[in-house]
Amino acid sequence: MLDNSNAIDAAEESKLRRLGFVNANRHAVDLVARYAIKGMLNEGEVSLVHGDGNVGKTAFVCALGAHICRGERFAGRRVTRGMVLHNAAEAPQSVIRRAGPLLADALDAAPYLVLERRTDLGCEEDVAGFIERARRAEDAAGEKLRLVIFDTANLSMGERDENSTRDVSDVIEGAKSIARFLRVHVIIVHHSGKAGDGKARGSSVFRDNADAAFGLRSEERDGGPCTVVTNNKQRDDSRSSPIAFRIEAHLLGHDQDGDPVTTPVARFIDAAGLGATGDRPASRETASSRRAPAVIAALATLQATGDAAGDGFAVADIRRACDMTTFAECGTDPSRDKAVERVLEVLAKNPAVGVNEIGRKRFMLAAPRPAPVAP
Repeated sequence: MLDNSNAIDAAEESKLRRLGFVNANRHAVDLVARYAIKGMLNEGEVSLVHGDGNVGKTAFVCALGAHICRGERFAGRRVTRGMVLHNAAEAPQSVIRRAGPLLADALDAAPYLVLERRTDLGCEEDVAGFIERARRAEDAAGEKLRLVIFDTANLSMGERDENSTRDVSDVIEGAKSIARFLRVHVIIVHHSGKAGDGKARGSSVFRDNADAAFGLRSEERDGGPCTVVTNNKQRDDSRSSPIAFRIEAHLLGHDQDGDPVTTPVARFIDAAGLGATGDRPASRETASSRRAPAVIAALATLQATGDAAGDGFAVADIRRACDMTTFAECGTDPSRDKAVERVLEVLAKNPAVGVNEIGRKRFMLAAPRPAPVAP
């Protein structure tokens, strides 16, 4: 039997607390769950969302934010309604166009705020300034902030090196300070590496020091290519099941010439059959299916700029709108054009995708039929 004669009394325990220690023997577990999305995005924590260029990272986090603003369940999980602050250093106008349609019909939704500036998460002054700005936003809006998004990591770390353990540690610690002081969840959007192993680019500290990690990858499913989100890490909860979505062009309206103005949004689909761990299906993924989401996103981006012409876009224009890493292995621009053309030909044969060949080697996205945003 254990001898408890030397058990720490209350006075001694108080002394230990002043020294920064907590006695686990006497600690009362807090059973109140605090979250933006339960079991996925917990209050006071930081998560990493990473994937290849044009795979749908920004569309995915915009969808997460929209569900939080609306207070609606996401993938069957409970949501705490509240405000979202998206620090969109990379493409603020694109984020505004993507988030707006997801909330247009929700009159009682909390604000989805977009900040058009860079914040250096490794700089204590920048972090303190961001916290103060966010608190003032809460006061002005009369809403509790639940989610903060930094998009992207590369534009949220000043001149620091994403391959440096020390620099990335400072960046993650800055994000955690924001999460703790504001009592929010913080998402950092980042790119995957070029090795094709599905890992985040740069130092492993991005994933190691984050509380949760979500990897996005392209995959072929019935009905066409899609993006699958796998919860690769969850510090204190069970990892969530894989989630799948497709990038579709959401019709915003028509310009002065009568041409459609669209923006890319995530439309969630049934993730059944992906497996508990999100493993790839046994069939081999082709290069075209892997690149398809990037090509669809590039088309949607071209049309969203307002430059869409009724006769569609040339293959070279679509290639230039794609992330450079998508076709990097093709070598020359003519080879990349051929690869883009092969993807477009496959997509044009699938009516469910909505890619139309307008003329000889010119393509456009069709305006999609109304579809629910929620998974």
